[in-house]
Amino acid sequence: MIRHFRQPVLASVLKHRWVCIAVTGAALVQVAASLLGYTIWACPLLSSFDVPCPGCGLTRSLNEMLHFRWYGMLHLHAFSPLIFAALFLMTISVILSNRWRELLVHRIETVERKTGLTMMLLWSLLLYWVIRLAWPSAIG
Repeated sequence: MIRHFRQPVLASVLKHRWVCIAVTGAALVQVAASLLGYTIWACPLLSSFDVPCPGCGLTRSLNEMLHFRWYGMLHLHAFSPLIFAALFLMTISVILSNRWRELLVHRIETVERKTGLTMMLLWSLLLYWVIRLAWPSAIG
């Protein structure tokens, strides 16, 4: 179980440029459209079952971060700074040359294998979601 907990997740994504391009591109389009007042991707879980998903509020939260409204950002989704950091790493991995990208991936993979940090954060996100479901007033 511990071995699976320390499997690299982010490093596996960073290894593939096309995955990073797709994820950051989709995020960029979603946030930009939201800033312009459009909704491109509504949460299917919320739309279908009236239950917010673990990521509900991230787009609005990232918009708040872009406007330097820190309280609003954290109120809408406490994990948005971490999501932003992951998107930033993906963007950097697209821009870097192969040699530097491999070094970045190696460093991230080492941290993930030694600490299990990414998996801890993913499990924390699920716990955060359960807490938000238990206390709906916590949902922005």
